Amino acid sequence: HNAPLRATSATLSISETISSNQHLVATRNYRRTPSERRLMILLALAIALAIILLVALAVVSYCYSRYDTGIRLCDSVECVKSAANLLQSMDRSYDPCEDFYHYACGNWKNEHPIPDTAIDNNWFAERTFHMLRHIKGYLQQNSSESDPVPVVQARTMYKSCMDTDELDRQGLEPMFQFLQDVGMNPLPKLPSNTPGSDVEEPFNWLPIAVKTKRRIFQDLFVGFAVYPQDTNRSVYRMKLGTPDVRSPLPGYRDVETEIDKRRRKAKMSEDEDDDPYSAAFLEYLAHSISYIYKWNNTGPFDKEFDISVKLAAISIYQLDDKLTRVMNAYDSKDKADEMEMSVEELQNWTDLSINDTSQMNWTEYITLMYEDIENVTLDLNGKDKIIVTDPDYIRALAKVLSDTSKQTIELALWWEVVHILAPQTNSDMRSLKEKYIEKIKGGQTPLTRSTFCSSSVNYMMGMAVSYSLADIKFLNETKARVEEMLDDILWAFSSLVRSVTWMDEETKKATLEKAAAMKNYVGFPDWLLDKEKLEIYYEG
Repeated sequence: HNAPLRATSATLSISETISSNQHLVATRNYRRTPSERRLMILLALAIALAIILLVALAVVSYCYSRYDTGIRLCDSVECVKSAANLLQSMDRSYDPCEDFYHYACGNWKNEHPIPDTAIDNNWFAERTFHMLRHIKGYLQQNSSESDPVPVVQARTMYKSCMDTDELDRQGLEPMFQFLQDVGMNPLPKLPSNTPGSDVEEPFNWLPIAVKTKRRIFQDLFVGFAVYPQDTNRSVYRMKLGTPDVRSPLPGYRDVETEIDKRRRKAKMSEDEDDDPYSAAFLEYLAHSISYIYKWNNTGPFDKEFDISVKLAAISIYQLDDKLTRVMNAYDSKDKADEMEMSVEELQNWTDLSINDTSQMNWTEYITLMYEDIENVTLDLNGKDKIIVTDPDYIRALAKVLSDTSKQTIELALWWEVVHILAPQTNSDMRSLKEKYIEKIKGGQTPLTRSTFCSSSVNYMMGMAVSYSLADIKFLNETKARVEEMLDDILWAFSSLVRSVTWMDEETKKATLEKAAAMKNYVGFPDWLLDKEKLEIYYEG
């Protein structure tokens, strides 16, 4: 009886429910399939991942908002100027894939024309003139008791350079005094047009060349220098070769370097019309010689004197022309051409195929170069060797000098010194120099005197001038960032070297060692801000 009762009860319950709940729908127990369960799990994971991404995005946005986005976009005055300069320099009519240089810099020369006072123009030249304006203002200031002594001296040098009235008053006397100090006749004997009147007199140019080198660091006929050895920087070697023809004094150094390049290039051309140098040089020579001999001299200057001046100018020019051609032929930049010689070997090499061996006594030359220098002991017959960078030039020079009269050698040596010193004297000599430059360069305007003097003082006393530019903020901030950038570049370079496949292991090792040995010199040395250390730097 239990079963029918349960059945009856269930039946009644259902019927009652239906009858009492007319608007309800009966339900049944539903079981999901496995595919549906997997879809539900994936949906839940997707929702969770979206929530995580939203949270991460919110965190990143918050952190990013804390930075100064203006700096990241580089909208400072300096950055805007740099960006504008870059845009002005670009020539976007060019395809960078075909000619990237023209695309990036093709419009620079149009935006930066060559100034009348310049030989050419580039970014460094413009920065130099910008700095010279700043330097001029600094040098024109009055000194105070707190200024370092070298700064006061730099300002005194600038004022002396600007005092052209005093320079005109002294005239050529300082130059004549220097010529006497190095053992040279201030007014050498001029050649004569009368046959048999020019008597050959003894003349030894080596002591004059040594004294000039030691006094103003100017090479005469031959270049001499002392350099640290490549493999051991604590060992210094004597080097002999072609002379450095650049002026050791400021002011005309750069323009003379450019003129010398053009002159040597013209000598290499077979077309005489490509050599505007010769006529201008001869004219400058003759006018300078005539003026120097007439200065402060009331003696008669007749037609014979004019002829002698022209003969002297021609003699100097002809020797200069021979030496220029020799330098063109034998001025080697290849270290494979260098030869290490003892003084005796050098003398034998020089004397080969010449008759007059008295012109170049190398023992005398080197001994005089080190005369009275403390803590230096020469052993020319033993361990002290000389690196001859251009041995063929030395031999050719000896041959040219042996074939040249001593009077011409004396005149040429005299001119090598005079052409450096004369423009530093009075207004007349400067005018002759500038007219010569104008003819060679095609109308170049001379520098203003203030720019000339600012450049000269900066060249002669650069550290004292830099004292005005030194900034503690640079040391504490900018320098560190620049050095970090250089370290990053070095790291990237070294990584590339390690990864390349075309370089063998030995070459990689040598390259990495050389990279690791590089030293960075950024801005200025730390000690420059120390007044006492700056004064010690200029002691003596």
